[in-house]
Amino acid sequence: MSQFETVYVSTACNRTPHSVDWGRNKLVCYGASNSVAIYDPKYADAGKVVSVLCQHKNRVNSVRWIRHKNGLPETEFVSASSDCTAIVWTRINDYSFFPTSILKGHEGTVTVADGIYVADRNVDSAKQTAIIATASVDSSVKVWMRHENEDDVICLQTLSFGSGFCLCARLCFLPGTDIVLLSCAADDAKIHLFAESISNAIQGPLKEYAKQFVRVDSLVGHEDWIRAMDFTLDDSGHLLLASSSQDSLIRLWRIAPCGEKTATSTRKRIGELDLEEDIQPDEKFFSVIVQDDTAAYFAVSLDSVLAGHEGWVYGIDWHPPIYSEDKKRCTQPMKLLSSSLDKSIIIWEPDASSGVWLESVRVGEIGGNTLGFYGSKFSPDGQSIIGHGYQGSFHLWTYSDELGTWEPGVTVGGHFGEVVDIQWEPGGRFLFSVSTDQTTRIHAPWIRDDHQEETWHELARPQVHGYDISCLAVLSRYRFASGAEEKVIRAFRAPNNFVKNFRQICKVESDKDIENSDAFAVPQGASVPTLGLSNKAVYEGQEVPPEERHVKDEYPEFYFTPLNLKGTVKCHICIFVLLSVL
Repeated sequence: MSQFETVYVSTACNRTPHSVDWGRNKLVCYGASNSVAIYDPKYADAGKVVSVLCQHKNRVNSVRWIRHKNGLPETEFVSASSDCTAIVWTRINDYSFFPTSILKGHEGTVTVADGIYVADRNVDSAKQTAIIATASVDSSVKVWMRHENEDDVICLQTLSFGSGFCLCARLCFLPGTDIVLLSCAADDAKIHLFAESISNAIQGPLKEYAKQFVRVDSLVGHEDWIRAMDFTLDDSGHLLLASSSQDSLIRLWRIAPCGEKTATSTRKRIGELDLEEDIQPDEKFFSVIVQDDTAAYFAVSLDSVLAGHEGWVYGIDWHPPIYSEDKKRCTQPMKLLSSSLDKSIIIWEPDASSGVWLESVRVGEIGGNTLGFYGSKFSPDGQSIIGHGYQGSFHLWTYSDELGTWEPGVTVGGHFGEVVDIQWEPGGRFLFSVSTDQTTRIHAPWIRDDHQEETWHELARPQVHGYDISCLAVLSRYRFASGAEEKVIRAFRAPNNFVKNFRQICKVESDKDIENSDAFAVPQGASVPTLGLSNKAVYEGQEVPPEERHVKDEYPEFYFTPLNLKGTVKCHICIFVLLSVL
């Protein structure tokens, strides 16, 4: 019986804020249409989509690794979909995952999901107890429990938001306890905090292990919808909650343990303070029953407001804890990653002297037709960051100790619309594909002398059109024709710059298509002029002398810049020269 192996998967990320997560197991999971893709950024030092998981019947809106309290590598994740379900996926081996539980109960699209292990409720370590929260457009948040004594996930509680809905939900532990805290960002621009309460028991088969969530506080401050939240525990034992909103601001909230006396005492007003007394930040207090009917008290305060983005802030992520050899324990670096529709990703750090949060790194895109970033994540060691954009593309940066800067890296990607046609070039060295996302793309192997295994990547986008492309015909290795919805066929030819880079990356020594053509007649590149609709050829040394320039030539018409990849795949767009229109 013949055996088939998946060599290459090209697919873009879904256009939703919570569709990507990077776990401590060094794997990235992301929603790809109705499927979930598992991406290993370190595979062969080039990255590869190693697995595609198919179970959902509609678009995947959210994926999230189920995290351990002690920071162990994850083995399960939960995905939420527009098919009104969420699925728990369990790792079988290196890159294989199996759907172990399907969460059914919502009456509308499930927009976000999160999960956390509660190890203190395990009886047998062979199976781990987990709490899962799912939010839906049916104006509810459901809390689920997967216990080792049960074969499936059971819905413990449904939190109703009336006529509103929850945009983001996150789970964590209250500092110093095993009490689970649930934060829900609603469409009223508030963060609603729910904590487990021993005094409110759950009826059913899991009543010995499950506790009911009760609202303990609501955080007010944002002026628009809150799109993302993330928790971390700092080195002082305080819980930090970062929230980002469509008001372009990021707020940091501090949840700190306190004594009963502090929580119940009456605070002095500013006019009642003595000259020696300092003005304290405004704090709210709440309590939860821990064990033996004893109460634990917590103070909630606004720690800082971060302003630097100029658009909606869709993503927020804390730097993962790092093990310190000096302290012999994990420490929490005070670094925060944010992504926005203003086409930028920022790393925030507090100033060493003043403690004020300032941006230390800003990366992103300049120009183009993109609409910013929908999210971003730190790698487990914090040395890399990945962002996903409006059109489903990934952007990867890695910190270089030698250069002291964040350098762009090789990543995966693909069409974000329906792929309608594919065709090999005559020699079978690379593959053309066209899509309703109005692009033609070329996929080719990256062959390196220092790596035995070749990895496939998107090499170029020879055509970026204004209509959905519907068909494709490859005429020769460097010529193709495509047809689009406007009932016009366009023929294209590869410029010299693409041919040079292609031969370096794919290790092509001889090329009859080039040897049989006039090298001087082949353009160096192609560009789309300002307000132009067609690609125009750019020849080497083509430039209008300054003394001969007309008023309309004040700015250059051609914006092509030759690129020498030197055997390294980079994310770029190489536009082919338009030969004819039929």
